[in-house]
Order: sequence, then structure tokens, then C-alpha cells
Amino acid sequence: MNTKKTRALLGLLLTALMLLLSACGQADGGSEAEEALLPVSVNGKEIRVGETTLQTLLDEGLDVSWVDENYNRVTVDSATQLEANAYYTGGSMKVTDNMSFTISLATEEAVPLGQAVIARLELNMAAEDDESVLETISFDGVPVTELTREKAGEMYPDWTV
Repeated sequence: MNTKKTRALLGLLLTALMLLLSACGQADGGSEAEEALLPVSVNGKEIRVGETTLQTLLDEGLDVSWVDENYNRVTVDSATQLEANAYYTGGSMKVTDNMSFTISLATEEAVPLGQAVIARLELNMAAEDDESVLETISFDGVPVTELTREKAGEMYPDWTV
């Protein structure tokens, strides 16, 4: 299989798995257990959708930026106040020039941007030529370079893609 097709397949598979993470279950009166939050790691830094805050990414030194109202990419100001019960899109966490994660945030109450929780995390790969970069990204402890459709089926038999 050529590298572009392999990268596209890995990107598609990882995106599908991450989208499943964004559907965090809530207990209904204690009768249902919450879904497990599966970690995504970038350079050994763990991110849990529905739990990790933007400030955690900033504290880890990850390159996080945002798109402002004029569609300009700006550095994140973690003190910027966000509205309650809101969903924010347009965040980006740069891994390399050719690879980044799109980040969306959710708030239940008015909080500074740094305290907003990651609600969605999506891997974007344009044309990453260095496969060693992919080895720095893992899903539930498995590097994406090893996460084939078969491996995902073994790890998560109840999931469908």
C-alpha cells in the first residue's frame, strides 16, 4: 500500500475513533455507567475528550491557536472569557507544518478560555512525509502507525466504522 493511501486510511480511522470519543455518555439517574474516556496522546502528552482543558495543552507547551472573527489565526489567550453553555470551534493544535488537530471546546458555565473542556479533537494530515511523526500520536496507548482496522476491531469489538 502506498504511503499516501496508508496515511489517508490512518487519518480516516483515527478521525472516526476520535468522533466516537466526543460522544461522552452521561449517567441517567445513576442507572447507566458513564462511557470510558479513551486517551489520545501527542508526544506523550495525554488528552481526554470531555475532560482535558485547553490550559492543560498550553501548560504542556503544545502549539495551540484559534481563528478570530476575521478568520485570522491568533495565539490563544487563556484569560479570554467564554460564555456559559456554549460550543466553540476553530481551535488548532499544530503537530508539524503538515499535521494538526482541530479542537472544539464546550462550556457549561462562563469560564476563561483556558478552563474550557476539549469537546472534540480531530486529526488533520495534509501530506506528512515523516512517518516517525505518526509514531508520536497514539490512541488508547497504541501508536496510530500500528492501529489498523483489524487491531481496532480487536480492541473495540462493539464499535463500528
